[in-house]
Amino acid sequence: MELNLQLLHWHWWVIGLVLVVIEALLPSGMWAAMAMAAISTGAAAWIIEGLAWQFQLGMFCTLLLIFIVVISIVKKRLPRRSEEEGSADSPKAKAYIGKDIILTGPIKNGFGEVQMDETWWSIKGPDLKKGTKVRVIGTDAGMLSVLPLPNQNQNNNDH
Repeated sequence: MELNLQLLHWHWWVIGLVLVVIEALLPSGMWAAMAMAAISTGAAAWIIEGLAWQFQLGMFCTLLLIFIVVISIVKKRLPRRSEEEGSADSPKAKAYIGKDIILTGPIKNGFGEVQMDETWWSIKGPDLKKGTKVRVIGTDAGMLSVLPLPNQNQNNNDH
């Protein structure tokens, strides 16, 4: 008995779109890999008319494996910021309130980053140059809020 199954390019694109939505709701990278494989398979089915469904499924599985490997490599190379360490609402962040630190980079347009104890933190405060000594005064909108200590040159825009 012959299976009369027909997969068209738009089937793959709809599947890919659904997988993109799932990735947005449940970020893991796996859904993104499946979405990229489905969209790529749909593109191939659109370019090559009459592509057998068996070949399309084989292409999807092969592309899925390739995208999983690529995403795994990319995720390993990206710096990870755990909820506990990098979040300004964490107990570790709250422990910095009142501490004096030296900016490891400038604050431009009210925002910057600083490295403390091998963790990068988003900060906000007045525009200041790298090397300025500041005090952490609180957390706000997921960032550490800082103010310069007295006798610091706040108006130097040579960042």
